[in-house]
Amino acid sequence: MNTFALLPEQTKPHALRIAGEINMSDYESILTLGHDTQRNISQFSDRVLYHIKNRDITKVGDTLQRLMQTITSVNVEENDTNLFSRFFKKKGPSPESVMHYERASIQIERIELQLHRAQKQLLDDIEVLNDMFRLNQSYHDELSVIIAAGELKHQDFETRELPLLLEAAEADPTGLAPQRVDDAKNQLARLNQRLYDLQIARELTVQAAPQIRMIQQSNQLLSEKIQTSLMTTIPLWKNQIALLISSERERQRADLHRRMSSAEDRINAHFDATELKQTQQRLLDDVEETLLLQGQSSVQQAQIEREMRNLTSFPKKSPILKE
Repeated sequence: MNTFALLPEQTKPHALRIAGEINMSDYESILTLGHDTQRNISQFSDRVLYHIKNRDITKVGDTLQRLMQTITSVNVEENDTNLFSRFFKKKGPSPESVMHYERASIQIERIELQLHRAQKQLLDDIEVLNDMFRLNQSYHDELSVIIAAGELKHQDFETRELPLLLEAAEADPTGLAPQRVDDAKNQLARLNQRLYDLQIARELTVQAAPQIRMIQQSNQLLSEKIQTSLMTTIPLWKNQIALLISSERERQRADLHRRMSSAEDRINAHFDATELKQTQQRLLDDVEETLLLQGQSSVQQAQIEREMRNLTSFPKKSPILKE
């Protein structure tokens, strides 16, 4: 019974006040000790479990899969002069080829919007989890104060008041004093049971804290990877695709005016196909890493849900007490 010694100094007066309010002759006073906080924790545990169960990150994976499919639909080859040779030869690519790149660029922009929404959902989720973590901490602190108060009352009653009742029973063994001793011992046992129940409730908060943080960290990692794609890799890829399309249109205009050689010079000055290939591979690597994180997060979510269910089914009977 050292909970009181572990309390912050500013909360110790509160624990002493609660201890002074516990009436050992009143069954309801013991039964209701910490009842509201315990009920709040039970409801909070259900909320955490509900949040985990309904946390749908599969949409993020679906969006990333579409992004990867769109990127790989732009077939970039990187072989000497054959690289984009269909752009630089006299015949050049068909208008359908240019339209394909334009459609890919438009599709990427749509996926960008979906990723922005997914990232916002992740960031909102992180804030909710922050609130949950702080609330969980407050419940833990409240219970620590209440448990400390109960332990103080138990110790005081057992060491100071119970001996007086025992002395009275020895002095008058045929009167009501022995019954008062039995009643006092039963109340101590009830207080023991109540403290055990409150300790179980506090254990829920201890176990819930890392679960909340694990989900939050998973969201943060996903959000960071999406941020990298949105702010760095995708814009670079789009710019290079735009340059590819612009260069091809310039070549087509030059071809119409029969100035193919000078057009080729301008194209080579403005478009680096190798750079596009590298950017595309970098973007694919980013998406694959994010998909891996999303898959790991889904597995982790299922594991955390099982653990939270186990936590909420802790035993409620104290091993100290007998029926």
